[in-house]
Amino acid sequence: MGSYALVFTITYLVATLLANAVMAAVKYDGSFSANVASVVLASFIAAWRFTKQERRIPEPAEKAQFSKMALAGLWLSSLVLVAIYVGALLPATEARRVLGLISSTRALLLGLGFAVVMSLVYYFVIKWAFSWYANRSHRA
Repeated sequence: MGSYALVFTITYLVATLLANAVMAAVKYDGSFSANVASVVLASFIAAWRFTKQERRIPEPAEKAQFSKMALAGLWLSSLVLVAIYVGALLPATEARRVLGLISSTRALLLGLGFAVVMSLVYYFVIKWAFSWYANRSHRA
């Protein structure tokens, strides 16, 4: 399932960058909806790849394994994007302020709670989209 999680991660990264570029160009602030759309698209492409190569529907254990690996890829690529944004695109004073927030215990706890909730949401979106599209593309 690792190769399919890698397909997911690359697709998610490209889709996120494209969606954010389009949103910046039209001055639209809907990053959560764009992220969910990127997750669904990446899950669909990974499911399509799975059914094309394996010629079957994934087993429940494979779906769970893929979802966990894809979630790890999502968080890793998101952290890399945030690090690039903070390190390269923000002015130095704002970057220091963001890094100062990270050292705050309260901000870390809030961030951790937010990450847990978002992980649950993303996990179920990934698992649903992968399962649904695998079933659909296998029938086609």
